[in-house]
Amino acid sequence: MQVAPLLSSPAVPTFSKFREPPAALSEEWRSWSTANSVSAAELSNAAIRHALAVTRFCSARSLGCTWAEHHALLDMSRAPYAHLYDQHTVPSEARPDATSCARLHRPNASQLLALVRDSQPAVLTGLLDGWPATRKWTDEYLAAALGERRVALSVTEGDS
Repeated sequence: MQVAPLLSSPAVPTFSKFREPPAALSEEWRSWSTANSVSAAELSNAAIRHALAVTRFCSARSLGCTWAEHHALLDMSRAPYAHLYDQHTVPSEARPDATSCARLHRPNASQLLALVRDSQPAVLTGLLDGWPATRKWTDEYLAAALGERRVALSVTEGDS
């Protein structure tokens, strides 16, 4: 039996234009959305609202949703807003006068929020310590695991 992902404190994945649900699941989502009065206007440009609606849908299905189905539905739901920033952002003021850069090792949520609110740059360390992927995800492993699948990349100028 497949189980819908649990979002106790919603973590919203990045939109990916490469994930698409099967046609039958897309139609089931549309029917459920209509029957449950889940409109595009209600969800609007709020990634968390989309994630919660998809989670409710998956929870209502007798088979639930796989991780891949959940995220494909979420992408389909968010697609009309993919070019926009999420409306639920943390307000901040630009700080062109910043003269230093904080260095935080394993910062907690309140430390990160303070940096964002103050528009302060920071070097964050230790966030991936102990994460198995840092050892496991070699070029060879990823080539074997992903094969010919398309993946989205984000490239930033700077050191490689």
